[in-house]
Amino acid sequence: RASLIHDALYQMRRTRLLPTSFRDEADAIMRRICIEDGMPWWRIWYTYHAVRMFAGNAADPANAKTVLTAP
Repeated sequence: RASLIHDALYQMRRTRLLPTSFRDEADAIMRRICIEDGMPWWRIWYTYHAVRMFAGNAADPANAKTVLTAP
């Protein structure tokens, strides 16, 4: 649940539906959902810190993906 919501928030940020300053909030929301869902503290810790350290480019509007549609 947390990763789905987090990915959707990052996609909304990439497509400029959310402000670029929303990354911190999206990461905090993911962390809060992990806590609510009963994830072990150590897994929350490394998941949150991995996202903070390595996922910045995924939320950058410069890395927006081309939307493809099936025929």
